[in-house]
Amino acid sequence: MGNMAVGIWSIFTPICNVQLKIIGGIVDPAKLMLDDSLLVYTFWGMINDFWSSKSYLICISLLLGGCVLPQTKGILTMYCWVVPTHKSTRGWILFVTDILGRFAFVNQFFIAIMTIALRADIVLQGLTIEVTAQPVFGIISGTVGTTFMMLLSTWTMYLHNNAYNDAERNGKLSNVETTNRLAAQIPVPVEAEFTNKLATISFATSLVSGIFYIYGLQFYGLSLDMIGLAQYGEMVKGSKTSPDKTYYILSLPGIFYNSTNIKIAALLIASVYFFIILVMPIVVWLFSVAEWFYVLRFKQNPRKVDHKNGVMKHISSCTQYMYSWVGLEVLCAAFYSSSLEMNNVVNWVVQKQFGNVCNAFHSAIGISCLHINGTVGPGFFYLLFSALIFSVMYFKDSYYLGISFMKNENQQGLREINHAMQQAV
Repeated sequence: MGNMAVGIWSIFTPICNVQLKIIGGIVDPAKLMLDDSLLVYTFWGMINDFWSSKSYLICISLLLGGCVLPQTKGILTMYCWVVPTHKSTRGWILFVTDILGRFAFVNQFFIAIMTIALRADIVLQGLTIEVTAQPVFGIISGTVGTTFMMLLSTWTMYLHNNAYNDAERNGKLSNVETTNRLAAQIPVPVEAEFTNKLATISFATSLVSGIFYIYGLQFYGLSLDMIGLAQYGEMVKGSKTSPDKTYYILSLPGIFYNSTNIKIAALLIASVYFFIILVMPIVVWLFSVAEWFYVLRFKQNPRKVDHKNGVMKHISSCTQYMYSWVGLEVLCAAFYSSSLEMNNVVNWVVQKQFGNVCNAFHSAIGISCLHINGTVGPGFFYLLFSALIFSVMYFKDSYYLGISFMKNENQQGLREINHAMQQAV
């Protein structure tokens, strides 16, 4: 409930402050002439303006990630915690909400992209003009709240798993469940569980997913090209920003950190990005490759080995909790929606503050204040492809190796009983 309260508070407080600063003058080039907020956005103010600018995809993404998913996830988690629920139903609720919960980070990624896009640092003779979009209170609390939401989700799934195992140890499972679980311990030929074909294909697929991911990191994922007066302003000698905003997957956290003066917000969002885009995909990939190499080598399920202290068993047991922290699809969604609709968003902000000036320039010289051409780069497609393979491998791991929340091991037990009976006959 406390985490949900933080989430509600974050959507009613300012999340972005677009500022204009002008420094210089004939007498004192270091004199601060203007330092003012052009626009202060709350979550709902942003949703309203973006919808009005016809940025429907961005608007829906923000609404789902910032409000619907976190609150729905909190309500369902409390329901599973408080209301007596059948373990299968509880497991599926926790499983689905855990996978979908990571999409709440789409807000942080979009704010980072918009901050870089709006950043302008133009130096004229004796005059410096700075335009920045500063992430403020709402996005800071939202980042903290979403991170704790994901940690709580992983912990709740772990508790569900332990509760089921405790029930088995204490003899509180039903007769059918007990029979199925005991069946999994019947010694049967290894061919009953895994085949060379299955293990080879799964191992190769795991290997390919990581290769595509690592190879794609060197490319840019999104490019936003400025056209109009803003382009000419950033092309003048002395300008510290470029009209070509290119977002490389590896360098995006650093560029975002340097594009804002609110360093604590930049550090939080950059840390989340680094963790779910750069760290966890590598860890999950290595663990998945190790799992299927073990299966290929020994034809055994690493999650069911007898050695309780075996390293492979611990690695394989951790994998089922880690996939929800892989946010490749989230970044792809932010890149794609920004490439299509960032022009609408930025133009709405500019027109809201300088509409009369921009219209006058357009009427006089036929040049608009600002137009953005957005395109996704090769990195986007490599990232999307690897994300799809990661998803396939996760569900394949769940089906063949067993995941506590889907309870596939019961089905595996039935298959092994049938095989044992055929061998006995």
